[in-house]
Amino acid sequence: ASPAQTLALANRDIFTDLDERTFVTVFYALLDTRTRSLRFSRAGHEPLILYNPDRSPTLSVLDSKGMALGMDEGPAFEQSIEEVEVTLRPGDLVLQYTDGITEAMNAKNEPFGHDRLYAVLEEHGRHEAEYVLWRIEKAVEAFRGREPRRDDMTMIALKVLA
Repeated sequence: ASPAQTLALANRDIFTDLDERTFVTVFYALLDTRTRSLRFSRAGHEPLILYNPDRSPTLSVLDSKGMALGMDEGPAFEQSIEEVEVTLRPGDLVLQYTDGITEAMNAKNEPFGHDRLYAVLEEHGRHEAEYVLWRIEKAVEAFRGREPRRDDMTMIALKVLA
């Protein structure tokens, strides 16, 4: 029932299986569609982005504290993990992504970055989630040009319709 507690249990469970150079970033959320409540915790993963032209500000980075799984066996991890809850409203677009999106590099060895991602959301966030994801993908591909992918690029989005 608690994203923070779930991540703490997962961390304790996998800590002994990982070597000291290995860690796992995780974003874990529970969505209650009845109350439109989204509760989440993140363990070293990218923060959640919320976009809605009817909110002020229109784009918010919803961050929570938490270190990656496997970095500490228990006490420090459990003290660092934070749970955040947001009530979603009609028009909200929620985006979660891996760092392969913002760290995609062009031929000049420049990263795509958060500002370019935010600009795509500001321009296209009024549309349905699938279209927004497609626009982000196309923006990253255009920015990268012929440069190869260096990391996975994973995204998930949801849109509150009514």
